[in-house]
This record gives sequence, C-alpha cells and structure tokens, in this order.
Amino acid sequence: MEAPGAADGDLSGVATRVKQRLVYALLLAAAILVTFQQVRGFAFLTWDDNINVTDHAAVVGASFDGLAKVWREPYANLYVPVAYTWFWTLAWISKNWLGNAGPSAVLFHGANLALHFLCAWFVFRILARIVAAERAAFVGALAFALHPLVVESVAWVTEARGLTSALLAFAALDLWITRATAETRGLPVRVAWRAVLATMLFALALLAKPQAAALPAALALVDHFVVGRGWKRVLPLPLVWSVLALGVFVLTKALQSDETLRFSAPLWSRPLVALDALGFYVWKTLVPLGLAADYGRTPEWLLANVSHAWPALIVVAGAVILYTRRSLRRWSVMLALFAVFLAPVLGLITFGYQDISTVADRYAYTALFAVALAVALALERAANGVQWTVAALIVALFATLSTRQADTWRDNNSLFQRVLEVNPRSWKANSNLALLATRARRLDEAVALYRRALDVGPSRWIVHQNLGLVLCQQQKFVEGEVELARSFALRRENLDVAAALGSVRLSIGKFAEAEEPLRVARELAPWRADVQDCLGTSLLAQGKDLESIQVLRAALALRDGPETRKNLAQALMLTGAVRESIDELRLVLQKKPAWAEAELDLAWLLATVDDDALRNGAEALALAERAVAASRAGSVRNLDTLAAAQAAVGRFEAARATCDEALSMLDANAGAMRERIEARRAAYARNEAWRGVAR
Repeated sequence: MEAPGAADGDLSGVATRVKQRLVYALLLAAAILVTFQQVRGFAFLTWDDNINVTDHAAVVGASFDGLAKVWREPYANLYVPVAYTWFWTLAWISKNWLGNAGPSAVLFHGANLALHFLCAWFVFRILARIVAAERAAFVGALAFALHPLVVESVAWVTEARGLTSALLAFAALDLWITRATAETRGLPVRVAWRAVLATMLFALALLAKPQAAALPAALALVDHFVVGRGWKRVLPLPLVWSVLALGVFVLTKALQSDETLRFSAPLWSRPLVALDALGFYVWKTLVPLGLAADYGRTPEWLLANVSHAWPALIVVAGAVILYTRRSLRRWSVMLALFAVFLAPVLGLITFGYQDISTVADRYAYTALFAVALAVALALERAANGVQWTVAALIVALFATLSTRQADTWRDNNSLFQRVLEVNPRSWKANSNLALLATRARRLDEAVALYRRALDVGPSRWIVHQNLGLVLCQQQKFVEGEVELARSFALRRENLDVAAALGSVRLSIGKFAEAEEPLRVARELAPWRADVQDCLGTSLLAQGKDLESIQVLRAALALRDGPETRKNLAQALMLTGAVRESIDELRLVLQKKPAWAEAELDLAWLLATVDDDALRNGAEALALAERAVAASRAGSVRNLDTLAAAQAAVGRFEAARATCDEALSMLDANAGAMRERIEARRAAYARNEAWRGVAR
C-alpha cells in the first residue's frame, strides 16, 4: 500500500518539472527573439518568395479553391501541399483578419520565428528524454536554435517549407523516442497510437519538404545507438516509413528529372560530390563564417578542378579518427546521424537546386539535431557551472554571428550583395541585382549586371530573357531580339519569351521569323489576344492572307481592338473581300476616331474600288485630306492615297501635282513603287480615276 504523502510528493515533482520546462521554454524563446527579432521587419524577396507566395495565385487569393488546387496538383516542379497550405493559411489570415490587400511580410516572418521556436522546443524534448540532465538538453537545444546555419531557414519566407517539414519530423521523432526510452527504463507505454500518429506526422513532413525522407534512417540510428534498443525492436517502424519515403522520392524525381538540370553529375563522380558537400557542412558547422545564400558549389564546378573538393578530406579524416580511437567511437554515431539527415541533398541523387549549388545552409537545418545531441551528451555529466558557462558561450558566439548573418536577408539588395562578397561567380546574384536596377529604371546598370551574370555563369534562359527585355526598353530592339532568341532556344516552352520575341521581330520587320515563336506562344496560351494579333500580323505580312484572317478573327473574339480590326481589314482587302474590309475600317474609326492610318486605308478603298456601289469619292477625299493634314510629315503612301481621292472626284490636275510630290520623295531604290505611282499619274493625265484596290 502506498505510503501517505507519496502521491503528493509525486505531484510536487511533476509541478517542479513543469516549472523547470516552462523556464527553459521562456529562455529558449527569449534567445531566439533576441537573436532574430529583426526578421519581423524584413521584406519578401525575389529569391523565390515571389514564386511561392506573392505571385502564387492559389496562395495569394486565399480561396478554398486555391487551397484545393495546392493539394490537387504540383507547383513549381514540387508536390509539397502541406507547405503551401501553411502559406495559404497565413495569406488567409492576412486577408480576412488583418485586412491586407496582399500577404503580410510581417506575419510571414513572424510565423517563421514561431516555427523555429517550436522546432527548437521539440529538439529539447527529444534530448531531455535521451540524456539524464535536462539542463544539458537545454544547452543542446540552444546550440540548435542559435547556430548561424539556421539563419537562412528563419529569415527566408520561402524556407517555411523546410521549417514546417522539420517541425513535423521532430514531432514524429519525439513521439517514437518517448516510447523507446520508456521501454528501456521498463516503464509501461502504449505503442499503437504513437506509431500511427508518428507515421501520420512523418507523411505530412514529406509533403512539406521531401528532405524529410532522411528521418527513418535517423530514427533508427538514434533508437539503436543512442537509446540502446536492439535492431528487432528498432527496425519495423523505419522500414514502414522508408516505403513512404520511396514513394515521395519517385514523385519528386518525376517532377525534377535529370533532364531539367543543365549539368548532371556522372554516377562515378557522385560519391565525391557527396563527400565534398558533407565536408562543407561539417566545416561550416564548426566554423560558421562566410555564409551566403549561393555558394556556387555545383557538380560541374567541382569536377572542373578536383582540388575544389578539399572538404571531403575533413569527412574522411574525421571518420577515421572517430572510429579508430575507441574512446571517441561513440561520437562517430553523431557524424553518421549528421550525414543521414543530409543524405537526400548531398548529390548522390540529383536534385533541382544543383544547377545553382549542391550545398545550401537550409539543408543543414535538421542535421543540426546531431550537433544538439552531441552537445547534450557531452554535457550530460558536467557540473552545473560548466553547463551554464557553455550556454553563455553559445549565446555570446552564435547569437552574435546569427544576428549579423540574419541582417543580410533584410532585403534583396543586402542579400545579393552578400552573395557576391562570398561568391563573386554567382550568376543568380548578378541577375537579381540587375532586376532591382531595372525596377529602379537604372537600365544601363541592369544591362551591365545581366551581361556579368552571363560572363560568370552558364547561359541561362531567364538571364537572356531579362536582358533582352531591358534592351527593348532602351529601344535597342535589334540587340534585344538577339537575347530573346537565345532565351527562346534554351526554353521554347516559356510563354513570355515566345510572345516577346515574336512581338520584337515584328517591330524590326522580321515578319517571317516572328511566326515560329508566335505559334509556340499561341499553343501555350490560346487565350492571349495579343499573341493571336501578332501572329495574324506576321501571317499578313508574309502574304498568308486566308490564315491571317482566321487568326485575326480569333484575336477579335478575345479582345476587340482597333489595331486588330485594321489588320483584319487589310487581310480582307487582299483576298478581294472589299466590302467586308470597308465595314471593318468603319468599325475601327468608330472605336478610334481620327486615326490617320485607318482613315487613309478607308480613303484608298473608297476611291479605288471597282464596285460603283461601294465607291465614294467625296468621303474618300475628306478622309485623305484630314489624315494628311494631321500627319506631322508627309509620306509617299499618304500622298498616293490623297491623289487617288482627288482623281475620284475629278480633280485630276491636283492629283497629278500630288503624284509629282510623292515621286520627288522616292529614292533610287524604290523602283517598283515609282512604277506604280507613275502608272497612276498617267491615268490621271488622261483624266481617268484609278481603279483597283491593290497597291
């Protein structure tokens, strides 16, 4: 029978433990806020925040149809509906609770801080179940929370995907380690619901970011080598989880096949790529200096000079030392755990970001759990004073470095200037700085930066596209067309490039060359009236009149524009449908009165048409005179039209004089036009009006 007061003693112990954990939670939250509080005032970035949040229609609209869409289909070559559900939720709060027209950057950055705190708290919970001293677990969690390698995940809105995935993964790990540690201590614990719930959390983690696929192996390592359970007890759940991870791997590779990569490392080289990446992470964990968003450490760069792979020696040497020295062998498990968390992104299996860099700070986020565990185990039996001293040193060192690093994520300019300090070869930083210069209307600077991006990096369709568009803004259409053509050759399925290239080619008179990109653009976006209009114009200029009429009518069905109707009228005239052409031109002038070009086209038809029922010389003359008077400078075409209208009302002498003026404006190379105008002048000399709408 229980002794009196025993229950009260137990309750008192529980209360004390709760108070201690509350203190640790507050200290952890305070350390995170002090270190990262400035991120709440940061802006959305052009580094993928636009793609994933501010320009993501399903997120920004915050409608339930949008929410269904993120679960129904992949986006940006990834299927991560849990992450986009998080973004959607924040956008919904911004719109419906905060009354913002768009997503609130303050809310999104604040949410990242909250996610990071929860991740750090779960790390503490897991460590507190493994090590005997909660204070040691707290110091380990503090090292995780403040390490400079977490800055990218905390300060970058887009990487809420990784934070969400990590939180779900740590929660799943916490559930299972609770069960494992209880078993080793002989305590009763219900297994079924923990396994089911942990599996659900793991599945959600995979759907937030595929890197969570590393969790089954990580769980097995911790359960067997740290908690101490036998493999028969350890393996069943990780094996089930591995099946889920395999499914996500297959889906991810289907969306990010090697064909999407500009360079895919040969199979023989991938172990070297992976060792280099792992060594890089180990080095940056131990010496967290020179951090940036783009290291440019691509497989292509690495294999161009194998000496670049010096970090691989760190891993090899470290593994040999840890394994051969019996007193250090337990720490080899920490290195293995660190490597396992990073395994999906080391380059053994290719992934999309390798076109920019195999390594990135954000990929180390969950791997820092191994660092936290190593710190906690190292301090497990240390004196209280030593534990608090280490905690103070971590805060002093890591918080200082992380605060400085976080400030480089303040805005686009700070971010990309920092990248260039660390990695001058970054085409991505040069390209994004060029985009900022373009928005500020510093076009010469933008052109120089885009050209620099092409000099230091490979030929990228997005850089050629943006450079071409800036050159066109500078009215340098010939140079702009060259860059847009290069972009189109690299990425034909890009609607913006195809449409822009077709339009620019029309503007510089390359009518036949404009047809191909415009046809591609129409296939990609048959609803784009401007594309249909430009394609119709290209076909018209090439003499493909019947198809031009069909395309221009399709354009008018999408958008009734006077320019499109004028082109349609021209095509109709060329096919002999003069009455329809006249009708279209009258509609054009209703929508755009006193448009000189349309007035001249209509005047020509009314003056020269063979059908007496359609001819109207008086109206033709009025239109032509008004149009010529409105023109700032006369042209051969305008005067030719005016002469035909004058002759149509019997003013033959004036018509001859107008023809003489037009002929005087022609140069020596205009032989065909000179012959046509001289033929018309001869008719006027015979007191005959000109008949025939063909020019």
